Formats: sequence, C-alpha cells, structure tokens
Amino acid sequence: MQGFYSRMMHMNATGNLCYIDAHLHLQDEKLRPRLGSVLERAKEAHVAAMLCNGTDPADWPFVVDLANRNSAILPFAGLHPWRIETAAENWASELEKTLQTNVCGVGEIGLDFAKAIDKPMQRDALAAQLELAVRFGRPASIHCVKAWGELVESLKQAGPLPAGFMVHAFNGSVEVGRRLIAMGGYVSFNALSLTDNRRAKTKQLLMSLPPERILFETESPFGLNEMVTYVPRKPQTPNEPANLPMIVAEAACLIGRDANTFAVNIYENASRFIEPLRKAKT
Repeated sequence: MQGFYSRMMHMNATGNLCYIDAHLHLQDEKLRPRLGSVLERAKEAHVAAMLCNGTDPADWPFVVDLANRNSAILPFAGLHPWRIETAAENWASELEKTLQTNVCGVGEIGLDFAKAIDKPMQRDALAAQLELAVRFGRPASIHCVKAWGELVESLKQAGPLPAGFMVHAFNGSVEVGRRLIAMGGYVSFNALSLTDNRRAKTKQLLMSLPPERILFETESPFGLNEMVTYVPRKPQTPNEPANLPMIVAEAACLIGRDANTFAVNIYENASRFIEPLRKAKT
C-alpha cells in the first residue's frame, strides 16, 4: 500500500522541493509574538510539515491547539528531562489523557546526564512515556545527552515501538546510531551539527549510517549560534523553520551529494516517520 505521501509529493504544486522540519518548538516564547510571520516564511520556504514538540504539561494544550489550526504542524506531547523534577505529580496521567483525546506523537522525552537532574527519575519518566508510545502506537521524539548506553537499554526494555522513534540533534557515535536504527529509529541533525567543531563527526555519521534513516530539523527557536555562518540572520534573532532548506543544502555539500536529490531523500525519510500520525488523522 502506498503511504500518505507518495514518492511524487516531494515537489509541491509549483514544482518546488518540499521539506519537513523533524523537530522544533513553535510554542516557545521566543517565537510566539511573531508566530504568524514565522509560519508564513516557513510556507514560502516550502516547509510542508513541522513536528512541534511540547516539553511539559503547561505547553501541551498550546501545541495541540496550534496543530488543530494549522495542518502543517504535527503535535508531540512529552515531558522533557529538564522538566522532570518540577513537573506536577500527575503529569503522566495528563499525558495519557492528551494522547487519548488528540492525535499526537510522544515527545520531547529522553535522558540528559549532562545536567544535574536525578537519573532514576529520568529513567522512570522515559520508561513511562515509551510505554505510552507503544500502547497508543505513536512515534516518539527523543532527547539524549551523554546517556547513550542508558537510552539503548531503555528502548530495549520498552520493546519495539510500533510507530518508531527519532533521536533529535543526534551526536552519538556511528555504532550507537546503527544500534538505534536497528531498533527502528531515525537520527536527526540540525545546524549545530554542521559547525566547524562538529563537521568532521557529522560527515562520518552521514556517510556511515543508512541514508534512509536520516532526518533534519531546525530545533527552532534554538539550534543556531554564532558558529553557524551559512544561515544568514540578524544578531540575536531566533532560529525558525524557514532555515531548514539551507541546513539540508549545507549537509549535502558536506558529503558531496547533489543538493536536490539529497533534499528529496530527506523529505521521503521524514514522510515515512510521520506516516503513523497522518494515518491516525484520516
């Protein structure tokens, strides 16, 4: 059976390449005051879909409402590891209700051992949310910093995720990337992946991992700093989804791929990842 996105859908009606932003936070205060113009610029840049990740119960309703008002936005709801220690005790039941009443993925969830956040609490929260992803058949968007072994173990314990998962802003090793992909995952890269201090490693990852499991994201409004010289912008302005085509083109240049062909391949990868959400909506 052909997927929701056919292989011809990488072009829009005017023949332009399309893009899917695999991870961002449109609900963030840095973007809310200018959200209308941000979304208009994304449309002009042919960003056809944006995976908007909630990070705690306070922003899940806004993310869901935003997606209900704009079909290009696909909502995810999850408890970010940075929010675990301050979340209300009933966060898990609230997340379950959100998934019951809305078609959304599970994210942003994960582990961050670079932060001074209780590790057992992080593990328990991740396990609870992976269980929900399995039970509801929703894709998961995962954050991981300095906890790769723990993440792999958590995914093993959760069992296969029927709708898959992605690890955003991937910065692990080739071996870890291969293990995650073997478990049904995708790995995503952003503008910071292509800065001088990470360029060589990202090139190795892009050339060593299965190309059909690679995604790209902006992580708006984050994911840019002064080292990102190939995305022109005014100082102190937040990142936004309209920057995605430049990020994908820079990655293609890094590994010596034709930019258009590479963009089409990345679009098809993201289309497969979001297929469970699209199917659930129809």
